[in-house]
Amino acid sequence: MMKRLTALILMLMLLLPLVSCGEAEESAPDNSFIAQEIEFPEELTYAHQLNYVGGRVTAGDWVNEEGGQVYKTWSCAADGTDVTYAAQAMSGGTEWRLDDDESVSVEILTDVDSILSVTFTYRNNGADSMNWDGGELFGVDIASLPYDPDTGEGGFKVTGIWKQDDIITIASNLGAVQLDGSGERVGLVLAEKELDSAAFTEGKLLLFGTNRGSFAAWEPDFAGGELGDPIALPERLKDAAQIFAVEGYELAMRDYDAVWGFRRDETGDWQTTEICNFIASDISGYSLRSVAAVSADCIFVLTQHAVTHTPHVYRLTRAENASQPAKTLTLAIITDCDSAAYQAVSDFNMAHENVRFEVKKYISYTEQGWMSTSASYDAFDKDILAGDVPDVVVMPGAQARYIKSGLFANLAPLMEADGRLTPDNLLNCVRRTVEQDGKIYYLPTSGSLSTLINGDGSFTSPNTVEQMMDYLESIGDNEVLLEDFYPWKDILYYGLPAFVNFETCETDFDGELFTRFAEIYKREADGEFDRKVSASADDKYAPYREGSVKLLRTYLTSIPNIAKLRVWLGTDELNIVGHPESGVLTYTNYGCWGITADCADMDAAMELLTMRLSDEYLLGLSSNPLVTVSAFEAALAKDLAKWYYIGYGGQSVTSDTPFEGNRLKYAQQVCGEGVILQLTEEDAAYYRRLVDAAVGLTPAQDAMVDEIVYIVREELENYAKNDNYQISEITRLIDDRVSTYYNEQK
Repeated sequence: MMKRLTALILMLMLLLPLVSCGEAEESAPDNSFIAQEIEFPEELTYAHQLNYVGGRVTAGDWVNEEGGQVYKTWSCAADGTDVTYAAQAMSGGTEWRLDDDESVSVEILTDVDSILSVTFTYRNNGADSMNWDGGELFGVDIASLPYDPDTGEGGFKVTGIWKQDDIITIASNLGAVQLDGSGERVGLVLAEKELDSAAFTEGKLLLFGTNRGSFAAWEPDFAGGELGDPIALPERLKDAAQIFAVEGYELAMRDYDAVWGFRRDETGDWQTTEICNFIASDISGYSLRSVAAVSADCIFVLTQHAVTHTPHVYRLTRAENASQPAKTLTLAIITDCDSAAYQAVSDFNMAHENVRFEVKKYISYTEQGWMSTSASYDAFDKDILAGDVPDVVVMPGAQARYIKSGLFANLAPLMEADGRLTPDNLLNCVRRTVEQDGKIYYLPTSGSLSTLINGDGSFTSPNTVEQMMDYLESIGDNEVLLEDFYPWKDILYYGLPAFVNFETCETDFDGELFTRFAEIYKREADGEFDRKVSASADDKYAPYREGSVKLLRTYLTSIPNIAKLRVWLGTDELNIVGHPESGVLTYTNYGCWGITADCADMDAAMELLTMRLSDEYLLGLSSNPLVTVSAFEAALAKDLAKWYYIGYGGQSVTSDTPFEGNRLKYAQQVCGEGVILQLTEEDAAYYRRLVDAAVGLTPAQDAMVDEIVYIVREELENYAKNDNYQISEITRLIDDRVSTYYNEQK
């Protein structure tokens, strides 16, 4: 009943179009999967591929041991028992398991910008028995293949190796070959364009790539030596993170949410089925590395915990009559603003039997494939108005309208009662943006500190709109104020306090200062300030030191960041002037969590939020957490314990040990000439003062700033495009429109 009341209140306040965008998703099956963790070695942190062959699930990787690297393989039976972990006799490369006894390893030798050779080695019970040269197998000159070491594009890549009926099939980005039991090549198919991946399902090989700009697949004809015509694929496959085989389906794939199976009906149309939902199985799909399907009812997943970064293997089995928890709560996430939310839900659900969270995603896209924040909010609002109110909401940023409508509970007393996350543990810059009259309705999971730095001393701190106007009105021919300069963002957005008094609601858009800004806006629209920074790749900060570019836009996210800028700008003291009218540093928060006023279990919701904002989570997800005092201080301590080699040209290397010997040589090769620094407590104290003084927008101001900037830009665009408009008419119109809007918000 209370949630219906909340919806009725919101219906009166949210005057938004009730439109939901995005592709309709197939409903998940009524049954569920149970996750059973299987013992897995932590040292296989970088293992990225699970395979199911010969009745066993396997994974392997190179491990550092005394005396050098050793390739180790983990495996277990399909029922999760008989776990083994042992070293394999390999000289290098990557291993592809064919069954419990057989494997093929691939060793690719590269130079700086080319691939020198590719060697395949077949092993039975660990003993080498056959070798093939990759160039000879595929009939190409490996060394002449185009290869970009920076992007990984081109060259030679293996996308899969399988064995069936004594035939070994090897797929690559070039095509595929088949070998008989004696090792002779019996089939070869090459593609005209580079292929992306491959799957071997129901005895058939499918090769995937791009055809005329769209994702496509081919079933190669080895007898005829042709790739054949592309096969029409389900639309969902374009989002595949992995394509693999599942018994009973022609194709299967996984994305961040689930395992999907595909079958064609009698008309040839693809039918899509959600086989297993990760979050419903208490698995965080965003940290998932690989899937191996024993069947549609038994799926193994390899994940890396998003916070601890440790690898885990889970065996997911279908439970037709699984017992349901006493209470199920809903976490709504609007856009993908906090991917760690899925890990937090996974950790919470695995730790509780009687209460769990399910996740409802509001992520909509434009026709061009771009994520649409406004459409995502529209879909969320539509559900709210229908009475479908979640227990916890995760948003990209603060939304004053939800606070004003009463959607969110005051977190301050919940935080005090919980004791683990109190208001006093919030950084002052965070608390100033989230607290209103002693009440806190949301908490961010991350934040940034942006500013402007002047390198030649021509700007004073703190920066003002008038100071930027003075410079732009007398700018020299070869001078640049700011790279990628946009007046509406770099002056208007930050400098609104010069035209709007948020305390008294008074506006001043028809005064002299804004008239000057309007002229600058028009000149920029005509391309007058469209100037790029020209700098050497070896010294990209030279224009800022020399003064040809007056202001550097940057983020001061840590004390190492400040130390690097001092070296690169050639000064002992940075001239941090800040955005106009915004103090020295501007704090912006992201990934905001709120608990709804009608939450069915406040204690459970608060426990989940406290976990997400724990030091373990904040430090595990970022080296520069800007939310709580405890995580901030822990990050400072880590920074003070490191060594930094900072090159004069804009490169740097960080080390846990002093720069000596080979470590120093490596740093010099990467950065060129530079300095070695270890930061001091004095550096930390300076950064604390900066962070403490940072300012940001309250939720109410944040909402108004976006709308006011929109009003101003709309009218200034008309002025910039029409010479018949008088500046006095435009400024008066802007002042009237903003004043009207401002009074409506009071």
